[in-house]
Amino acid sequence: MRFPTNIPRSLFICFLLGGTLFCLPTLFADNLQSRANSEAFRKVLLYQFSKIDSTIFYAKVSADEALKAHDSARYVLMLAVESVAMVDVGKIQEGFAQASSAVKIAEKLTDTLARAFSLYAVGYASGQHIISKTNDSLSNITALTMLRESLVLGRSAGDSLLQMQVLNSIGRVFRKMREWDSAASYHEEARAFASALRVTRAEAWAWHSLSICYEGKKILPLALSCSLEALRLREMVGVDLSTSVSLNQTSKLYSALGKKNEAMLYAEKNIAVSERSQDLAVIVNAWNRLAEVQGEMGKYSEALKSFQRYKKLHDSLRVIEFRTDIRILQKESEFERMQAKNQLLEQQQAQETAIRNRQWIIIWLVIAIALGLSFLSLQLVRTRRKTEEQNRQLHSANETIEQNVAELQSKQQEISTTSELLQTTNDSLQKVVQNLEERDRERTEIMSVLAHDIKNPLASIQMMAQMLDSDADNQELRTRLLPQIHHTAARAMGLAQNLLESNRLETGAKAELEVFAFDPEPLISSMLEQYTEFAKRKNVALLYLNKAEGKPILANEQAMMQVLDNLISNAVKFSPFGKRILVRVQEQLSSSNPRMLRIEVKDEGEGISSTDMKKLFGKFARLSSRPTGGEHSTGLGLSIVKKLVESMNGKVWCESELGFGAKFIVELPQGKR
Repeated sequence: MRFPTNIPRSLFICFLLGGTLFCLPTLFADNLQSRANSEAFRKVLLYQFSKIDSTIFYAKVSADEALKAHDSARYVLMLAVESVAMVDVGKIQEGFAQASSAVKIAEKLTDTLARAFSLYAVGYASGQHIISKTNDSLSNITALTMLRESLVLGRSAGDSLLQMQVLNSIGRVFRKMREWDSAASYHEEARAFASALRVTRAEAWAWHSLSICYEGKKILPLALSCSLEALRLREMVGVDLSTSVSLNQTSKLYSALGKKNEAMLYAEKNIAVSERSQDLAVIVNAWNRLAEVQGEMGKYSEALKSFQRYKKLHDSLRVIEFRTDIRILQKESEFERMQAKNQLLEQQQAQETAIRNRQWIIIWLVIAIALGLSFLSLQLVRTRRKTEEQNRQLHSANETIEQNVAELQSKQQEISTTSELLQTTNDSLQKVVQNLEERDRERTEIMSVLAHDIKNPLASIQMMAQMLDSDADNQELRTRLLPQIHHTAARAMGLAQNLLESNRLETGAKAELEVFAFDPEPLISSMLEQYTEFAKRKNVALLYLNKAEGKPILANEQAMMQVLDNLISNAVKFSPFGKRILVRVQEQLSSSNPRMLRIEVKDEGEGISSTDMKKLFGKFARLSSRPTGGEHSTGLGLSIVKKLVESMNGKVWCESELGFGAKFIVELPQGKR
């Protein structure tokens, strides 16, 4: 049984990126608390302990406040916080650019800590480039240069927490370069700082890093001792994610030392811990480790079940294995063809040599016969008989050669047939790979669209919950908001169901959207009320004009909520501060189709260019215009709107002129009262 070995490395990288999140909050908290003079900045320090996305959001808010207050030092610090958080969520290039901006600003300041943090951020971002398959030496040098300069500034400022973080980061870069002695030296120094400062998470991470260094140096008992200490500290902290990493490392080291029972004990414990973490990479790695240990102990039946569980979770690995098998099969086929061809050539050369030798023999025999006729005429009959016998032998030899040639040609034909069969098999495997990749892309698109459209109602629920939390004793507020929370939650579930039906329509299946006649007035009013708070943040006025009161539409109410949600949400996102948004309902006036009802959503944004209009309703469309308040846009909303409107026998389009806003128009059939 062969177990993949690439998962432990990918899991290690995953936790390497997340390590900074565990230790960075404490580092920034002590040194920046004196500057926390706004609510947004305090939230940055709070959310760094658990929520990277919230860290990025509040870091941006605090950076904007610092910029307005002309507080350059705090602005640089917030850029650094945002940069490190962006790197931890995989936005390495953006994080690097953000950190580089912070460094340029910090160079003009006299604040030592601001310069140190900005250099640490750019060094940390540079170091992540070496995660790729090619160990980029330029990224190594850049990271080490920035981090060492940050370490010097941190020491001059006497900031122990900063020194601890930078030392761990330098050790991480040397570890990627497989310079184990240098890496161990920096991690040991970081561990001493963490122990003195009683930063348990950072100390546990340093012990884990030391375990990896000693494992690389083949000092397995010492590596095991470090791993056990890291595990003890992480269990004390109670974070399942990092605890699973140490359990996996400890089990692997026990296996390397030949202690199979201990390896099995920690592997089984890791299954429960990884399941609690709800992190797929951790769970996959835990099942892989358990299958390996069971295989080492000869428990092949249990190992097979564990491996099947692992394989189901890591389905995408099948594509890689298919590709590898195809390449191996191609190489083996090519090698067999070359080997057969060489054997055939060698046999042909041997036969040609034998024929040439026999030809020379005949020539010399003819000469000998001629001489014998001249000098031994009496032996003519004898010589003739001898010559005839030799001719018979040559004829028999020629027949044997011809038979061998025929056999070689037959083998060559068999090789050609085998080659064609291998090529057919190769083509079939490639089709299987393509089908698997297509299915994987479809699943990814479904999850992306689902996450996009559920985000808005969940954000509304979160906002209303925060309002209740801030004024918990306000019974009137509770009475008003609790029904909205229930309604919005039900809407989120409905969005998910309609989105799946919409995806079935796109892939060729029939989407069953039930339509009925209803008055759109309450639905539109409810949607506008939900976005009132969002619009107030940008000082945007929401206006509503109904010129078709009492006129019902023939549609699906849940789908219409999703359509209006996307159109109104986009209008608010792309509206500049202080502008207006108009939602208007009116009857369609065309004589060719008089029983249509038109719903318009018009904003006063920058408008849409002719180039962007061509791809406006496409999936994952990336337009030149951007949200005006830093909001997130994935390019999925309008494609969903178009799909849902057309599924309800309606049509949607946009009218816009660059510089004069945009108007989105939805027309649907009128229903009977």
